Amino acid sequence: MSRRLMINRRKALQGLAAVATAGSVRGAAAASSEPIVIGLQTELTGALAHDSGWGKKAAEAAVAWQNERGGFAGRPLKLVVVDTETKVDVGIRRLQQLLQQENCDFIIGSGHGGIGMASVPLCRDAKVTYLPLARTDGITTELGNPYSVRIVANSTMGASAASKWMVDSLGKRWGMVLADYAFGYSQREAFTASLAKAGGELAQAIALPVNTNDPLPYLLKLDRSLSGIVMAILGPDSVRVYPALRSLGFGKTPKITVSCTQNLFDIVRLGTAVEGVYALDEVPWELDDYPNPAFSKTAFDRIGIGSNGRAKDGDDYVMLPNAIMAWECTELLRMAVEGARWKTKADNLSLSNWLVSNPDFALSEGFPQGGFSIRAADQQAFIDQYILQIQGGRMKRVSKVAGATTVYPSKDLVQR
Repeated sequence: MSRRLMINRRKALQGLAAVATAGSVRGAAAASSEPIVIGLQTELTGALAHDSGWGKKAAEAAVAWQNERGGFAGRPLKLVVVDTETKVDVGIRRLQQLLQQENCDFIIGSGHGGIGMASVPLCRDAKVTYLPLARTDGITTELGNPYSVRIVANSTMGASAASKWMVDSLGKRWGMVLADYAFGYSQREAFTASLAKAGGELAQAIALPVNTNDPLPYLLKLDRSLSGIVMAILGPDSVRVYPALRSLGFGKTPKITVSCTQNLFDIVRLGTAVEGVYALDEVPWELDDYPNPAFSKTAFDRIGIGSNGRAKDGDDYVMLPNAIMAWECTELLRMAVEGARWKTKADNLSLSNWLVSNPDFALSEGFPQGGFSIRAADQQAFIDQYILQIQGGRMKRVSKVAGATTVYPSKDLVQR
């Protein structure tokens, strides 16, 4: 081979190498700038459409806010929303769409307990991190795994948060009006245990069939010597039960709602029938009642919530826990992605490992509800909860229950 030919060949190879190097650099840059895809499995139609609609608004607002601040580790976020129709079978099909067709990196999960329970194992098997908004105990007490992280309070935590305050502030003998299906019975079980632990008792429980047109025959069975009544019913029945209780002479008997049920209908619009009713909630309703209103104002303004806790445009009531928690899910993901130096779904286990070393999260714009800790054994967060009361047609903060006081024993479910 001639010297000229050897030189030309060397130049050609150098040129190909340069092209390949440039291509690999551009490829790496493209990969690093590819959007991180967050799925939102939510109820846009069906019984929970109004409430989950606020979760959707919050997730969209949070993703836009995060993108304005540089996304996660410099990568933009893309939100993909699917509708479960408030049906378990549809919810699972939509989850499979997020996993298989949309190739989501993370999923903010349904607020429907049945859908949440069915979804956790599928995300575990797919090794995709799932952040459920459902509050059913079993999601973390039975199905805890490295790919499921929950920052909303479950029924056991809610009952624990409310019961000591109820016994200390209002009395020891409590009754319960509960929805006659799984949700109501889980509340009965949780309050039976937590009231006893607090030195009180659940002395009576009356199961009300869902969508009962006339609740009076059931409510007439209530013991009039009770210290108060725990309300574990859902929106459609609530609008009939509260006026019925007042007509039966229970208007001044203390009542407390559970597990965010007061957010499932426009409770303050019932007027005198609900004046004085207490509520256990994961978040305050009015901006000034938050731990740091300046931090909370960012989420309120972005989501479209007015300072009174109602829609800024119009006068719609807001499912505040779902809205605020959906907002906080994105901040948790940002901190975990950046802390664990996450690159792809193959690194999802590293997020779980990062949480073991970094379980505590502080009050901030991203976490307006308050600081919290995530337990390594089941990846359940223990958040502050709030006792609220309807006063003059407004839901006002009465007391805060620290998340640390609601910790309960857990098996070591998360095997990393």
